[in-house]
Amino acid sequence: PIDGVCTSWPTGAHALKIADTTANLFNSESFATALTQGAQTLCPSLELNGTQLETALRQTTWPNQSITVERPLYGRLRLMNTAYCPIGKNAVNCRTCVKSEQLDDARLYDLVDRKQQAFKVVPHPRICQADLLNSDLLSVPEEYLQVRSALPATASWRARLIFTDETPVEQRELVQAARHLFTDANPMQAAEQLTRITKRIATRLDTRLTNGHFQRGVI
Repeated sequence: PIDGVCTSWPTGAHALKIADTTANLFNSESFATALTQGAQTLCPSLELNGTQLETALRQTTWPNQSITVERPLYGRLRLMNTAYCPIGKNAVNCRTCVKSEQLDDARLYDLVDRKQQAFKVVPHPRICQADLLNSDLLSVPEEYLQVRSALPATASWRARLIFTDETPVEQRELVQAARHLFTDANPMQAAEQLTRITKRIATRLDTRLTNGHFQRGVI
């Protein structure tokens, strides 16, 4: 059974259709088009800054049914998906990256650039492809605080937490902090708590935090 499909463009007859961040949803027109095509969850482009995202949300004509806007709140963002696996080099019957009897259970690898930044390589053994993830950890609780009022009553906000090399304890802490961000009467305090947790994780992993395009935006 499939709960839903997260795709670059919402097509088909699946129960839940998520127009992912790769759908190039930059403005109210693209939001409306995705909704017309059957999307029930919109993931606006990650290149929008907080102000641009807020403007696009306010200018959107929302349908009467419930719509969800989803944004990555924490984690290593995917920079690239490659059909060429740099680990096993797409050799026939290669299982180099598999670390257990579970075929989907693959090891994580580091791709180190000239600045000595380690980008995570996540292999997918079933299809011999791989994802390249950012070396920095995204952490943008401030974005939610800025744009939450731009959503109508019929729309809801959902956070995406991307886990790669966090411990189970850290994962629970992040989930709890994210819940507080959406439910507490004082979301500013919850945002500060989430930032403290992410800073601690970044220190342990010897990496940096980034707010992506939250302030930079796209022209």
